[in-house]
Amino acid sequence: MNRIGLVGSGYEWTALPIVREMGRSSIRSFFFSQHGRNPVIHSRYLSGRFQIADLTDTNHITALNNFCGRFGIGSLICLDENLKYSLIEHQKCLPDLKFAFPSLDSYDIAIRKNRSASFVGGLGIPIPETTPIETLSDLEVFDRPFDRDIVVKGIRGVASNHIRYASNYRDLVTSYREIYEIEKDDELADTKPIVQEYIGGPTYLTQGLSQHGKVKIVVPHRKIREWPISGGITTRATTITEPRLVEYTTRVMEALNWHGECGMEWKYDEERDDFYFIEMNPRFEGSVDIAIKAGVNLPKLLLDVIHEKTVPDDLEYRPDTHYRFFFKQDFKYFLTKPYGISGLIRDSIDPRVHGELAIDDMGILRIFWKKPIQDIFNHLRCKGNNHPSATTL
Repeated sequence: MNRIGLVGSGYEWTALPIVREMGRSSIRSFFFSQHGRNPVIHSRYLSGRFQIADLTDTNHITALNNFCGRFGIGSLICLDENLKYSLIEHQKCLPDLKFAFPSLDSYDIAIRKNRSASFVGGLGIPIPETTPIETLSDLEVFDRPFDRDIVVKGIRGVASNHIRYASNYRDLVTSYREIYEIEKDDELADTKPIVQEYIGGPTYLTQGLSQHGKVKIVVPHRKIREWPISGGITTRATTITEPRLVEYTTRVMEALNWHGECGMEWKYDEERDDFYFIEMNPRFEGSVDIAIKAGVNLPKLLLDVIHEKTVPDDLEYRPDTHYRFFFKQDFKYFLTKPYGISGLIRDSIDPRVHGELAIDDMGILRIFWKKPIQDIFNHLRCKGNNHPSATTL
């Protein structure tokens, strides 16, 4: 149990807080990634990093299993949705490893946005109104008014990569075609893009852990800022007390008989005074560190689930825990939509606002210090070229 492997594409920021928490518990972590320079490679708590091949090939999964056996790595946590799908689908190729995966049927519902929305709506939980669109010709008879933006959403994708917003019919057709082209070769995108009503927000996120269908903890937070500004990953947030979000998340996870970790995104609609389900992420969220700082060590608890240790039912988190993902994207947010120098300084010196840096792991500054400089350079270049990415990416 003292050695664990993390599997990812290579770009997941979740790797750093997980490796840190494992290391602080005297558990050695090894990162298996396909590509990318992840900040975690500079962490004093990472014991090794190895490049892996495409895990859609069962031979590569078997090779991963054998490699872990050779180095005494007994369990796996997967950080990437597509890789996790393949690992769940081919669990028989991992006889020497332990993990906490839901059933393939449950995972299939969670990973596809059309299926998860339909499933959640069937539980009586609010979801955005969806217009079935199977072909471009269906758009010709689209008659929903554009009194607010229309959302075009891919079946797959993370963050905002597969989402567009249309304010008129022409934008709608263009957005639909863009998302279709992005996903047409993705085996997990088994249907056409989704067209939904726009729910303005604010945005909320819930992170949960379940053991054999029994939810052990749900940690909700409100996104104070997110990137892209139109909707995306958390850059500044605070944990909150919101029973409805906890109840909705619990209901979904238990209906799926979920086993392991997951996250869900929600939008609050003021007119209808309710939270609307946006998507489910069947993995650790990029903002997992805010749950850790709120007193719920999700990575360590997941390891207990993996090793069949009974996780307590009375876990609690601290509301009003603040976090800013400065290096990840919040400085980029500041450059695009400044919230004032005073706000930037206040968040930087306020001891209540946690962040990516850690006193016991300052080696990551070797790569972190470059990020704000790159953000400034890219912002000035986009601004000088009057490029749309200066305001939308």
